[in-house]
Amino acid sequence: MNKGFKLLNLIRNSMEKTGGIDKKTGLFKFERNGKLFFTNNHDQFNSCYKSIFLDKIYKVEFSKTNPFIIDCGSNIGLAIMFWKENFPDSQILGFEPDPEIFTVLKENTKDLEGVELYQLALSNKTSEVEFTSNGKLSGSLNLTKKLPKVIKVKTDRLSRFLVGKEVDLLKIDIEGEEIKVLFEIKEFLKNIKYLFVEYHSFINEKQNLSKILDLLENEGFRYYLDSDLKNPEPFIKSNNSLNQDLQVNIWAKKDA
Repeated sequence: MNKGFKLLNLIRNSMEKTGGIDKKTGLFKFERNGKLFFTNNHDQFNSCYKSIFLDKIYKVEFSKTNPFIIDCGSNIGLAIMFWKENFPDSQILGFEPDPEIFTVLKENTKDLEGVELYQLALSNKTSEVEFTSNGKLSGSLNLTKKLPKVIKVKTDRLSRFLVGKEVDLLKIDIEGEEIKVLFEIKEFLKNIKYLFVEYHSFINEKQNLSKILDLLENEGFRYYLDSDLKNPEPFIKSNNSLNQDLQVNIWAKKDA
């Protein structure tokens, strides 16, 4: 058994021993180091918890104790909880459009000071549009994902929240809308120090990763790329994960 599976089994066993169903919310709960986590999805919680709290993919250092952080695609709030654990005085804006997941997000962050939540999808226009959802991690405005539910959600422009702001960290994990949002906030990128973007490539749609990287380069960012969606034989076969053939994590920071 490899280390990854051992860690996931350790987390799962710990959850089974200390967790259970919360009678008040009906959500699964898990206690870690005196902190209570709520989730509506046991299996995906394990992998997210490992990535954020054990692998620390969002670990960052700031020169201040009260950084301003924006989390686009907050899901159930694990990243917000991680940042608040490390920067108690931080100010954080969180965006999550899925109403079912937004309920869990509010529960996980209700006792954290300096956190503002918005039940919104981010895009390049203000509107009300269809959103496909499985109530887990993969909800998207891109309906080709064909998740079990299609609902109406409100969209807004991120730029509206950036006017006059210096942003220490911006995280964008919004399942396909990332390029629209990045170009919508282009004039504000000069005020952002650290940036995380999860890029999604959909089958039968033109790939545009190069446009994102060109934008970051032109705005003075240096970046590092990695992917959780591995393909050991890319010449032989293509990935197909919820109609996606590529997913790339981009960590970017301003040139010194």
